[in-house]
Amino acid sequence: MDSSSGVSSLFTALAQNFDGDIDTSTRARSLGSIDSSFVVVPPQVIIFPKSLDDFGKIFSFAKEYRIPISVRGCGTSTSGGSLTEGIQIDMTRYFSKVERVNIKNNTA
Repeated sequence: MDSSSGVSSLFTALAQNFDGDIDTSTRARSLGSIDSSFVVVPPQVIIFPKSLDDFGKIFSFAKEYRIPISVRGCGTSTSGGSLTEGIQIDMTRYFSKVERVNIKNNTA
């Protein structure tokens, strides 16, 4: 989904200058509301960042509007740790390959 279409009015400002995708559809929110646990928590939005700059935009937006954030990989957690009622950052679309690991600086 294009980041500027189908986005609820709350997330329109974020979508205007965002490289990745933003999805507020019922289907995406339903898929993002579960993991391998018994917990069900539907997020307000699923965000697929495409660049490192996108993360700064997400965090600034969430801070301004006081919206909680969670990060999701494959959704296989058995504790509900990736679930949130706020913004769910899904890493699987664009951040699926580790190119470099720096153990000294704790970065990947």
